[in-house]
Order: sequence, then C-alpha cells, then structure tokens
Amino acid sequence: MNTTARLTEKYGVLLNIGQVAEILQRTPDGLRFTLRGNSALAQKLRPGRLKIGRRILFKADVVASIIDHGVEE
Repeated sequence: MNTTARLTEKYGVLLNIGQVAEILQRTPDGLRFTLRGNSALAQKLRPGRLKIGRRILFKADVVASIIDHGVEE
C-alpha cells in the first residue's frame, strides 16, 4: 500500500492543517508560520492547498509526495 492510499484511508482526500501538522510532526501554529515564509516545505505544500470558505485544506497526494520524496532545501 502506497503513502497516498494510506493517507486517504486514514484522513480522506483532503486534510486540514491539524492533520498535516500531525503527519509532519509539527504544531499547527508552527506549520502556519512555515507556510507564510518561502521555505522549501512551503513551496511544496502550496500547490496542494485549497481554500474552502475559511478552511485551508491540503490534498493527500501532495502531502504523500512530501513524505515519499522529502524536501530539498
């Protein structure tokens, strides 16, 4: 079972910021701070970011890609 399938099975197709923070072993506030900057992680996560109303959600396949391939700085 690949990473995308595991994340989708556990969380669904879209993950909220708390779930992404848990997966990446960060706090939600720390992840928000990282996303405001121009780090390699922020650049990798931004394409998978969706805003639905006031909620920020992330696509599971983008998060899985970060887990599988890492973040080159």
